[in-house]
Formats: sequence, C-alpha cells, structure tokens
Amino acid sequence: PGSRFGSVRLNGTVGKVPYCKIDTTIATAGGIAVDDDDNLYVASARPPTSGIWKYTGPFPTSPDADGGCGQTDGTGAPLADTVTKELFIPAGDNMLVSPNAIVAAPDTGNWYVSSVFTGVINEYTPEGAFVRTVLHQSTLWQTEFVMYLIVAATFIGAPYILLTHGHVAVDV
Repeated sequence: PGSRFGSVRLNGTVGKVPYCKIDTTIATAGGIAVDDDDNLYVASARPPTSGIWKYTGPFPTSPDADGGCGQTDGTGAPLADTVTKELFIPAGDNMLVSPNAIVAAPDTGNWYVSSVFTGVINEYTPEGAFVRTVLHQSTLWQTEFVMYLIVAATFIGAPYILLTHGHVAVDV
C-alpha cells in the first residue's frame, strides 16, 4: 500500500521511486516538521534562504500532472504545481543565525528551533512569534576550556596508546 506521497515496493529489484519536488530554491534543507493542518516546515541553515520556511498545500499525490505535479525543474524532474512557500521564522533575530532543526513542543503547539552556529534553541508560537530562548549559546571560556581538554586528553592518551601498541602499525 502506498502513501499520499508515493510508495516503494521491494520485489527483489531496484525500482523507480515516485517523487515530486516542492521546492528547488532552498540552499540547505535541515530539519522538517509537520503541524496538525498538514503544513510542512523546513529549516534552512545557509544563506540566502536561512530561516524556517512554511509550505502550504495542496501537496502533490503523485509524480504526474493528475497528482498535482505538472511542472518540471531545470533537470526535468517533476515539480509541484500549487504549493505555497513563505518565510515563517527569519534567521538573524534572537541569536538564531543558522536554523537547522525545528521540533514541535508537546501539548503547547509551539515550536523549538535550534541554530547550528550559535548553539541556541528558541521557542516560537504556532504563528512564528518569538517566545523565549531555551538554551543560550556557550560563553567563550566554555569553548576554550573544551579545546584545552581535547588537547590534554590527546597528550595524556597518546603515551598510553603507544605503551599498549594501540597504534596502527605496518611491519616490514
């Protein structure tokens, strides 16, 4: 049985997977989420499309014109006819520099959005309004401390690895 987005049947051969693109302009798609109204949200971490994008249907049901996929992109791949795209949460505000994930908050309908560069996690309403910062970016001393710990672990661990012959070696 298939879903509304197509199906894959494994019958001992590699077959064609039906698909229909809904967007070809997003720079780097990250996390995705779907709300109760079947709107699709996609996080994009890289400019020029940084932010959380909201896609509203009707979504394609098959990779042909009858299923809502009557256009083609520059490569000839099937492209959706009627999907609407809007910037839901822009990047840049409230330390949200590079949004890379979006997750629904349980019981509230709010969204949690994380930024890959700053390490911040913000909460937003179902309408995309900022509520609060849940996790702040790390301070400079924390980052420096972790780097020194990694160097220290290397210098402490390397003699032990050498002593126990844990290195990869080639005998000639």
